[in-house]
Amino acid sequence: MFYFSKQLGDDRLLCLAPLTNRLQAVADVQPDNCSGYFLFEQFGIELCKQIRILAQVHTDDAAMELKEMMQLS
Repeated sequence: MFYFSKQLGDDRLLCLAPLTNRLQAVADVQPDNCSGYFLFEQFGIELCKQIRILAQVHTDDAAMELKEMMQLS
């Protein structure tokens, strides 16, 4: 399981991770298929208040490519 992120501001993160049940509960939309990895903006660093899903990728290779493109660590 991959999890990468980058701080965007005082209270926001750009994240690449699987969509857990906890994240699904605070997502702006509910994807039909929750497999793979999601690129999302997380509001709240210490306590995740909401996420905005930006993209979904289905393979490890695609996740690693997206990680590099978005300069996530």
